Amino acid sequence: MGALPAGLTTLSVTTAGTLTVEAALPAALTDLTINGASTPVAFDATDSALRNLNVNAASADIKLPNKAGLSGDIKASGDVTVTVPATIVANFRLVGNGSNNITYNQNDYILNIEKMLISRRSNEPQMQVKIEAGGRVIVQ
Repeated sequence: MGALPAGLTTLSVTTAGTLTVEAALPAALTDLTINGASTPVAFDATDSALRNLNVNAASADIKLPNKAGLSGDIKASGDVTVTVPATIVANFRLVGNGSNNITYNQNDYILNIEKMLISRRSNEPQMQVKIEAGGRVIVQ
C-alpha cells in the first residue's frame, strides 16, 4: 500500500494478502484496525497521532507512534515485533505462546510474573498494548 491521504483519521482494512504500508502512516491518523488473520502486516506509525490500534494478522512488525495515548491490541498467529520510540513509556500485556518467548531490553523493561512487560522509563505509562502471539514477541 502506498502513501495514504494526509488528512485520514480512521482506517479499517480487511485483507487476505500481505499488507505492507510503504510510507509512514498519516500524522492525523488516530484509529487503525487491520483484520487479516492470514496476512503478514508491517507499518510505521511513528509520526501518526494513533490512539486506537487493533491488529489481527499472521505476523506483525509495527513501529509505534512517538506521541502518548495509544491503547492497542495486537493478535498474531506468528511473530510480533514492536518498536517503541525512546521518548515513550509503554507497558505490554503478553498473552499466548509469545508470553513465554519474548526478547526485550532488560534496561528498559521488567517482565513480571503476570506476563506484563513494564517500562523502567517511568511509573506513568503513556501507552498500553496487549500482544497475543503464537510465536516470538520482540519489543525494541
